Amino acid sequence: MTEPIFFISQTAAGGVRAIVCLFLIHRLLSAQKPDRKEIAAALLGCAAISVLLSATELPEYYRMGLETVWFTVCAVRFQKADTRMGLFIGFFYEVTVFFWQFLFTA
Repeated sequence: MTEPIFFISQTAAGGVRAIVCLFLIHRLLSAQKPDRKEIAAALLGCAAISVLLSATELPEYYRMGLETVWFTVCAVRFQKADTRMGLFIGFFYEVTVFFWQFLFTA
C-alpha cells in the first residue's frame, strides 16, 4: 500500500532536485537557461532512475551518483556547460541535498 506513495514521492523529489540543479548550473556557470523540453528530459531521467532503484532496492547513494551523472549530462548536452564544472556543481549539490535530508530525518 505504501510502496506507490514512496515511489511517487521519490520521483517528485527527484524532479524538484533536477529543476533546481539545472537552474543552479545556469546561474553559476552562465550557461543557457533550460527550456521546457530540457526540463522534461531531466524529469523523465529522474523518473527512470526512481523506477530502476525501486525495482532493484539499491541504497540511496546509488541514486545520488546516478542523478549527479544525469544532471551533468543534461547540463552539458542542453545548456552547453563545461563538463568538469557541471559535474562539480552537480556532485556538491547532491551531497548537500542528501545531507540536509539526513539532518531533517534524524
